[in-house]
Amino acid sequence: MKSTMTRFFWLLFLSLTLLGLQGMTQTQAITVTSSADIQYLKKILKQKKFTPRFINAVVKNYEPESFASVIRLNMLGFLNPPQHSVLVTDEGVVKSQEFIENNKKAFLKVERRDHVPSSVIAALLWVETKQGKLTGKYHVLSAFGHMIQATRKDVLKELIFLAIESEKSKNRPTQNLAKLMRERAKRKSNWALDQLKSLERLYKKDKKMTEELLGSFAGAFGIPQFIPSSYWTYAKALKPGKVADLYNPDDAISSVGHYLKKEGWSTKRKKRQMKALMHYNNSQDYAESILELSEKIISDQKPASGDASSANE
Repeated sequence: MKSTMTRFFWLLFLSLTLLGLQGMTQTQAITVTSSADIQYLKKILKQKKFTPRFINAVVKNYEPESFASVIRLNMLGFLNPPQHSVLVTDEGVVKSQEFIENNKKAFLKVERRDHVPSSVIAALLWVETKQGKLTGKYHVLSAFGHMIQATRKDVLKELIFLAIESEKSKNRPTQNLAKLMRERAKRKSNWALDQLKSLERLYKKDKKMTEELLGSFAGAFGIPQFIPSSYWTYAKALKPGKVADLYNPDDAISSVGHYLKKEGWSTKRKKRQMKALMHYNNSQDYAESILELSEKIISDQKPASGDASSANE
């Protein structure tokens, strides 16, 4: 009896464990063991002609603890891309309607200025951060400092091994994966350097804010999750002449409207809507999810003062 009961509980434990593992994405199950190398980072920043003051700020505030997580998510996440459609929910509709109502003046002003529907902006901000509830806890300077190190020989060797093992476990082809990972590491490293250059500009204006800035594992920050280069290109304060604060709903709404307008948003052409949204995040699922959520937001909501409009009218 004891043996039978023991076997029963062991089988139950094993079944629950397997179910738990199946519930994890492949990327979550991957563990990167490489560690941050601050001296390597410092050497690269010197080679790329960053100012000594900014290099010191990066080194002083560097957080090596997040290295493995940032490297894994940025370098291996493409193997299992996120499904944004899961965010098209009843909660998303209700919260977005409330967000539009609570920020009515900002939305009306941006609609008139940029001709981007309130429902689209609210939907995008819901998908990005649940309209400011989840702006990220990664140290932005460190995140880019980590990504620069993706081309280190030891890191790249491990990433290639992990990518191949991940694809093998799903019976996917792996013949070109090593080359793909080398190219991806180089591209991500160079991109991170460009983003640090944009952060260096921000550092000259606000040292404390730049040193303490928190965001996503990809280095995006604020309610709309702009990367540093996008901040300089697209961020736009609602009040003319002011500096945009991406943690302020008014400026977040204004900046998204400005972004989509500059990237060719059209109220009547879905192809141009998709193109503008995919410039924001290069994912068809992302763009389609925002448009779907936008339609749901307006389906049972009257336009505010006659100005709010459907994305596809």
